[in-house]
Amino acid sequence: MDKKHISALLDTLIGLDQQTTRAYYEMGQLLHSFNTGRLFEVLGYESFKHMVEEELTFSVATAQHYTRLYAESKRLKYTKPETLKLLREHGFTQLSRVLPSLKQKLGTRAIKTRIDALDMHQINFTLTTAELTEVHAALAALGATQTDNGRYLRSTEAFMEMVRSTKWIKSQRAA
Repeated sequence: MDKKHISALLDTLIGLDQQTTRAYYEMGQLLHSFNTGRLFEVLGYESFKHMVEEELTFSVATAQHYTRLYAESKRLKYTKPETLKLLREHGFTQLSRVLPSLKQKLGTRAIKTRIDALDMHQINFTLTTAELTEVHAALAALGATQTDNGRYLRSTEAFMEMVRSTKWIKSQRAA
């Protein structure tokens, strides 16, 4: 492939990325309307969750993420263009993490500073599939339950129980 063709592919990819960014915002706006206005009832659905499960290809948790991002941007009085700019610059995941913690509307550099501060406190690690299976079993044994989307409820409590158990084992070995 020549450079001109590859450049055209990149332009297409950039256009799709911009469409996706707009879609995050607009889906959040529509989902927010369906949820807060109880519009799902007009269509005969008993709940917002039921409507999402029946009509959309993404999970209820994803719908809630889109809704929350939209609601947080409105709470902070960001306009649609401002929110789209923030989404393009920081991404959906990062923006979703930082907006709920804000008390007032901030500029893009201040938001970047907040995102960097969040990342400084993040710990990343890699597990094999076998290790992950063992961790899931341990979480379940400690009372954490897995939701349909694979996330764990009460995982913080289970993790703290693991910490307490580790400390107890350490004290027993020292004795």
